[in-house]
Amino acid sequence: MALLLAVLLLTLSPAAFAQDTTPPVEPPTPIPSDTPVPPSDTPIPPSQTPVPPTNTETPLPPTDTDTPLPPMDTATESPSPTFTDTAAAVPTPSQTATASVTATISETPTSTGTGTQTTTATATGSRRTGFPTPLLNVLVVGTATPPAPDVNLISNGTFANGLIDWAFSGSTQQIENGALKIAPTTGGGGFYQFVNYNSAGEIFEVNFRASNPSPTVKTLNLIVRDTAWATQYNCVFTLSAYAPQQFYRMRFDTAAGFIPMVFQGALSGDSSLGLLIDDITMVRKTGITVPTTECTVAPPGNTNLVYDGEFNQGAANWAAFNATMNFTNIGGANGNIMQIGRNANTPDGGFYQYNPYSAPANGVLQFSFQMGNQSNQSRVINMLIRNPDWTDNHSCFITVPANTPLTNYTIIAKTTTAWSNIVIQGWIQVGDYVSGAPPFRFDKMSVQYLPTSGFSGSTQCPSGTRVCLQNRIT
Repeated sequence: MALLLAVLLLTLSPAAFAQDTTPPVEPPTPIPSDTPVPPSDTPIPPSQTPVPPTNTETPLPPTDTDTPLPPMDTATESPSPTFTDTAAAVPTPSQTATASVTATISETPTSTGTGTQTTTATATGSRRTGFPTPLLNVLVVGTATPPAPDVNLISNGTFANGLIDWAFSGSTQQIENGALKIAPTTGGGGFYQFVNYNSAGEIFEVNFRASNPSPTVKTLNLIVRDTAWATQYNCVFTLSAYAPQQFYRMRFDTAAGFIPMVFQGALSGDSSLGLLIDDITMVRKTGITVPTTECTVAPPGNTNLVYDGEFNQGAANWAAFNATMNFTNIGGANGNIMQIGRNANTPDGGFYQYNPYSAPANGVLQFSFQMGNQSNQSRVINMLIRNPDWTDNHSCFITVPANTPLTNYTIIAKTTTAWSNIVIQGWIQVGDYVSGAPPFRFDKMSVQYLPTSGFSGSTQCPSGTRVCLQNRIT
């Protein structure tokens, strides 16, 4: 045994016992993404969402005592509930953020007003995402001299001169019918312009028109900031599929001056050209107060604001909670309709749509729809039109007799506060659906803003129904 061990030791090379001193190879430094959105540590405000949340979300009020909920699991009238008006405050967009940004950019500024372009920007430095620190001087427009109020600080905001005065990053863009048509190339991209104006302690208002004729959702994060991302004001607007053209607005009050001002639109969504933007203005405002950044979508008057109120696109613009929702074509004047029933053994259930449009304080809204009941028993549903945080809601308890065909109903509501979004909702009383055809039928959903209406009440329900206000049922 000793002889065998000696032989083995003699046959081993000294190199077998030597320590490996080869230095390790360092991995390559990752190249930062060129997605034109704020750095990842920048707080983003809640989206002004024009599409419903996922079907797993429940549109519940902040607390069970804040909202005129319908009585649970009963089709008979219940005693008037007691409500309190202490709903939680809506989160407000962040106005300031800090970021360490050191970057260089290689980009060709736009010099022609026609054609389709695909532009990219290459950046290096400590940032992970976001537009690079601007080193361009050819795109700084405007003047450092304060303009008169309501004078547009944006150059070529109508795109009458094509793409002149605008820079682009990670996007494909073209001019179509006098508007900017744009899409990100890699999930994030956008457009921007530098305004040579010191913004210290002033209120600004940004307005623009936008639409989305494509079949996919598009999101625009509108940002006005300094070049280092130390101060910024932004609104996130989401345009659902086939969103019609509408005016969008952002208002903000600058606490400190910065020059130049970077006006930027950061896009997200697929790379298909679909978002159309036009008539961009940014003006100084006087005589108004803006405590926090305001993000609004002005509703057109006497126009249906509901997305796909005739259900030709199925569930694309509608969400259900604790309910079974389907769509069928019954032919005739109705064609496609929605059918829905609240699932058995559920605490609540129904459907809703978050609408992109805002509503002014003391504005009159008309909520119309056709509703039927194809079951063999009478059913009750609470139909609501409200703001997102439930602090101003208008609802009507409607009893629908058994085997009722589609019938017209109208609710008129007058807002008490300004709404960031309009929400319509159906809250079904009884949860007993298991299978077969859901009991409730809906068609021709419509919400209209009536700017010249003389309605002076709070909530007007259909004849023979009950109105549930914030603190009582009548």
